[in-house]
Amino acid sequence: MTMNLSRLSALLCLAFMLLIVPPIAATSKSYDDLSDVYILCNTQNYTAGDAFDNQLKASLTSLQQLAQRRSSYRLLQIRGPGITLMTSFQCRGDLSPSKCSECVTAAVQTASSSCPSSIGSRVQKNGCFFRYEQYSYNVEDSSVVVELCNTQKNTDPYFKNQVQGIVSRVISSAPRHKNLFASASVSLASQKGSSAASKLYALAQCQGYLSPGQCADCLTAHSSSWQDCDAAVGSQIHSVSCYYRFETYPFFY
Repeated sequence: MTMNLSRLSALLCLAFMLLIVPPIAATSKSYDDLSDVYILCNTQNYTAGDAFDNQLKASLTSLQQLAQRRSSYRLLQIRGPGITLMTSFQCRGDLSPSKCSECVTAAVQTASSSCPSSIGSRVQKNGCFFRYEQYSYNVEDSSVVVELCNTQKNTDPYFKNQVQGIVSRVISSAPRHKNLFASASVSLASQKGSSAASKLYALAQCQGYLSPGQCADCLTAHSSSWQDCDAAVGSQIHSVSCYYRFETYPFFY
């Protein structure tokens, strides 16, 4: 499966460098929770050994320990003389504690290797999200970070209706469920002997610092954004505080 970059938030042009890692073909047997979706690196750097560096290292150690203790979401904030640092991780709502911990550790390592000495970084993997900044970011923000579109198309009106239905389903369900997460699948009608996909899968999730109402607002703001992908058989819509995704293969448990 090949995905195209469709749209970037304006903030990326101002202070961040974006790295996109194109997903490889995925099936229920080969799907990798640790694969990168996108990586954001702030173009400003801190100095090795300074107060920010020391606080960041301590925070990253704490986050990984919290993930090992079966946490699926945590946000830490440090305020001191001349220092503001916020760090957080969130795992996809269906990940087991062990897989969550593995994903968080991998995300922290990715941020360190891809964004060395950066004062801010975001790593979105298939199974988890990790972020740190030199400012507080635990507020609702529905600004689009990235949209990804599968290059394969399905112009059948039936398929479009099924996408509309399953996207609406997960968007309306996520704010009401644990971890602000919802997933769903639906069977697709297909002719005998057809190689077309037989099911459609979707999920939606909000950052844990949002209230259910804020989560609903964030997801609803982009409820029709999948149509920007022009009949693609898969799409990912990532905003700052929430995201949703649909595919014609199983990409969650």
